[in-house]
Amino acid sequence: LGGKFFDRIFETKNIKIINNFFDLILSFEFDKTSSREFTSLVESYWLREFVRDKVSFIPSDYKSGILEISLNKIKNILKHDKHAFNTIWFPSIEKNSQKRYGASDISKVCLDLARELLEKIEPKSLYEKVELLIESKDVIFKRLAIHIINHYYSDLKTIFWKINYNPINEVELNHELFKLFENHKEDFNNEEAEKIIEWNETQDFEYLKKLDICDNHKDNLINS
Repeated sequence: LGGKFFDRIFETKNIKIINNFFDLILSFEFDKTSSREFTSLVESYWLREFVRDKVSFIPSDYKSGILEISLNKIKNILKHDKHAFNTIWFPSIEKNSQKRYGASDISKVCLDLARELLEKIEPKSLYEKVELLIESKDVIFKRLAIHIINHYYSDLKTIFWKINYNPINEVELNHELFKLFENHKEDFNNEEAEKIIEWNETQDFEYLKKLDICDNHKDNLINS
């Protein structure tokens, strides 16, 4: 995969062949009777190595198509396991040293590939895609959207400020929101700062009340 074959695929300049290649190597089977419910077509080690080493060499003309394939694979994984990308397995979208214990290998590869491609595609080409991601019903796509807005803030910030929901209410978005706020707090105008205050003041604490912890801890959480 990582040798001459990778280069030969792109030498064809045939979009159908290139997309079919990535669709094939990201294929997986789902088996509820197995201890490893997701089994990728390509052995996990080589698939991880391939994505890590080769994503930077994908020509610009083909990145958007391969991104769409990786996002569709994530959708298919979620159809089999709606918890496949929860914050326990994936505490952050960005690269980190965490091993992501409990997540399937194919989930890791598809998410990492999607993130890497989003970070390498020109932001002007991403606008409509990120708009769709941030309004998705699946939290993992919202997290990807906020991550890439953080990455390309000056180009994509209008997407974030026109969302029609309170992102603070979705606890799984907390890490990506924090990173965006931390990195761009100096860039917020008065209206945007007031929007954050409004989100904070109107957030729904009902999810905290459902936590299995004693009442005084609930009060402390809410007050904080």
